[in-house]
Amino acid sequence: MSQDVSRPLLSGPRRALWAALALLFPLAVVLAPPVAEFLEHPAPAFSPKWFEAVGKGLALAGVGLFFVQYAIGAKLPLLDRAFSLNGTFLAHRWVALAAACMLSLHPLLLFAPKEREVGAIDLAAQWPLLLGALTLLSLWTAVAVALKRKFLGLPFQRWWGLHKIGVVALAVLAGTHAAFVHGHLHLGWPQAVLAGGLLIYLGSALARRGREYQVAAVEKAARDAFEVVLRPARGAAAPYAPGQFGLVTFLSENLPREEHPWTLASTPTRGEELRMCIRCSGDFTSAIGRLRPGDRALVKGPYGRFSYLRHGEEDGELVLVAGGVGVTPILSMLRHLADRGDQRPVTLIWSNRTEEDIILPRGMQELRERLSGLTIHYVLTRQPEYSGYSGRLDEAKYAAILKGVDRRAEVFVCGPPSLMADARRQLCRVGFSAGRIHTEEFAL
Repeated sequence: MSQDVSRPLLSGPRRALWAALALLFPLAVVLAPPVAEFLEHPAPAFSPKWFEAVGKGLALAGVGLFFVQYAIGAKLPLLDRAFSLNGTFLAHRWVALAAACMLSLHPLLLFAPKEREVGAIDLAAQWPLLLGALTLLSLWTAVAVALKRKFLGLPFQRWWGLHKIGVVALAVLAGTHAAFVHGHLHLGWPQAVLAGGLLIYLGSALARRGREYQVAAVEKAARDAFEVVLRPARGAAAPYAPGQFGLVTFLSENLPREEHPWTLASTPTRGEELRMCIRCSGDFTSAIGRLRPGDRALVKGPYGRFSYLRHGEEDGELVLVAGGVGVTPILSMLRHLADRGDQRPVTLIWSNRTEEDIILPRGMQELRERLSGLTIHYVLTRQPEYSGYSGRLDEAKYAAILKGVDRRAEVFVCGPPSLMADARRQLCRVGFSAGRIHTEEFAL
């Protein structure tokens, strides 16, 4: 069953429009409250009243950034189409840091021009101020842990659960401080912004619960990899473009209930199923083989812009470079090309450790038979006595393999971060334009 695969992708002008709107909206949210504060309480520059107005304005702007964080954290597909999900996650970190800095300057500017005597703390009168200090300390703790999660050895799923609880707790702390502190932020903007942001975040989270699927099959794809086949519980699969990925949560008694990003190896021309190739490389993925037909799954998405449909001419030549299981989005694109009867020249360079690590070798042979323009070059890094290309991909191998390939071809690279970085540098050296080299970059 064919699907309209244009829906999950935005054309250049449409993407630019949505990106502009997505940037203008948070700017309005952040700037409107402090501008309103300055207009209501004008003061000479650097006077005590001016410091107070700037301090209030920074607090309001910081609260506005909290609003933006909720929208980014909801993982809205529209933001992915405009900026990529990886880009929005990077923005999420910088916005959190900016909000923490603004909110930290808030008390310093409010109290800097004032002379205060140090005395006993009156909890009955000053608890909102102490609550504000606790909020700042908690905010900086959350930012530091998020930035240094890998250094701390904190698993993503454990951190993500604590992070979501912490975000709501911070909103409650900040809202309570703003509601009860005397003489500050009396415009009511913090309460309104925080409440609105929480509603958007919770509403988006509920709306993006995911489409329900059932596990139809779990098939051995390679020595340590499985291909999981999902079928919609109702209707057809959600529209997606070849090369995109989804956020998948398996509802199985044999696996923890965790959300993971996996590329769809299937083609949208066959809307009755989703296929994902998963290598057993960690505690969770090593249990994939314990999935059983009938187990349920929730799939959010699609996400990603790594698709040949977005780049180049309709019949332009393609170069595909994959490292190990990074072949999954490329497999989706090849299956889509085959179903469309597209016979354009396509060169696939695929690096694996050994022949036993090659995913779905029979499926690749079938694609080679269906696509007359497809040439596959296997590169094995850890197999002795191999007659083909062996060792790590380097400039010399790229030059030899791509000797007769048009340098105007669109290039798609997916694999470990080191392979993608090396491929971009080496492909540029052998004559390909950096603007035509596309990589699949997404990491939680």
